[in-house]
Amino acid sequence: MPTITRLIQQKKQKRVNVYLDGKFAFGVTLESTLENHLKVGMELSTQKIEELRGKDYTDKIYVRLLSFASRRSHSKKEFEQWFRKKNVDPNIQDPLLARLSKVGLLNEEEFARWWVEQRVTFRSMPPKMLKMELRSKGIKDEIIEQVLQENEAPSEVELARKVLKKRFGKIPQNIRDLKEKKRIYDFLLRRGFSYSVIKDVLAGDSLEEYN
Repeated sequence: MPTITRLIQQKKQKRVNVYLDGKFAFGVTLESTLENHLKVGMELSTQKIEELRGKDYTDKIYVRLLSFASRRSHSKKEFEQWFRKKNVDPNIQDPLLARLSKVGLLNEEEFARWWVEQRVTFRSMPPKMLKMELRSKGIKDEIIEQVLQENEAPSEVELARKVLKKRFGKIPQNIRDLKEKKRIYDFLLRRGFSYSVIKDVLAGDSLEEYN
């Protein structure tokens, strides 16, 4: 069996280069070196070599995955999309997701809460659009309903008024003008508000207090 002839720790990273029979064979993390009690003179079977290489590949992917996960909260589907984009071996994807869950970086309910809070706060998004977006992120309907019930967001009419004010600077006063009504109606419809909500917003005497 191949024998370890040198173990050289890299200067800038916590990694160790493993030499077998005088030739560089592969690199592993310092942690893996200690866990497997690697030392000069130790013989390694082909199976053990493949195991060490496989673990090193997984560890490298995990470091990159942590960098991606640290940018913001993500759903399981988003991580799966990342795996496909990076051509990650399907055999290690579930173990990697399990590691993320263990350290609190993968939680569908927490992601849904974060998403709703962000979209309501910064985009005044109504429940209809929130449901569509969360479903597109792979979140189950029962989680969506639970999170939306928990969220103490303003009413949809108030959200629509906020969206109008943000878009036009202030809510238009010539609300009885048919062209103006259509412009507001089309705009709010595109933003995911229902007809009944838009109808309430277009009730002329309810707008002035929001300017």
